[in-house]
Amino acid sequence: MAVTIADVAQAAGVSKATVSRVLDTRGEVGRATAARVRQVIDRMGHVLSSGTVGLARGRAVGMPVPSPTWPLVLTGPSRFGCVRDRLAGFRDTCAAHGVGLDLVVEGDFTGADGRATVRRPPAEGREFDAVVAHNDLAALGVLGALRDAGLRVPDDIAVIGFDDIPVARHTEPALSAVRQPMRETGEAAVRILLTHLEGQDWPLTPVVLPTTVIARRSAPAL
Repeated sequence: MAVTIADVAQAAGVSKATVSRVLDTRGEVGRATAARVRQVIDRMGHVLSSGTVGLARGRAVGMPVPSPTWPLVLTGPSRFGCVRDRLAGFRDTCAAHGVGLDLVVEGDFTGADGRATVRRPPAEGREFDAVVAHNDLAALGVLGALRDAGLRVPDDIAVIGFDDIPVARHTEPALSAVRQPMRETGEAAVRILLTHLEGQDWPLTPVVLPTTVIARRSAPAL
């Protein structure tokens, strides 16, 4: 009888997403947890090759399928251009890597909304193993809701925010985030304003400043 992700996860006391990460050897799972999962797989009599990652939503161990990722994207109000741009960029990147993006929920950038929103998909029977929040405050709410539900970050669900506000490094676990160049953004805005006051037209193209991904414990494999 084929062993499924549910079988291994139940025996090891972890989530299906955690089992999948162990099989994919992505380094996102703690050593003790990974060792426990591997012991369960060994006990069930299956030896997997390095290219085998087939534990996804109950599929049989040993089926060569792509690494499963089921992200939940928590956005801000869609009337904001930055929200639309970030979502478009995330969709493009997911598509380029063959990752489906079925769970997109509009929020209001607050911690309370992040806490409430992350609870809705499970109540509707919809699974995810990662949360991408469009700002850090919403991500902090997500961390709180996952902790209240007894879920482990990132073993069960990985979380990343956007902004890299100072408190992000002090959460438990520390929050991975996309860091915005706040100082450079302010300087660029002032330069544009001053040149306009000097009689020059507003720029026809947007000023694009680079961002940086800061990988911490909530999503350590970025």
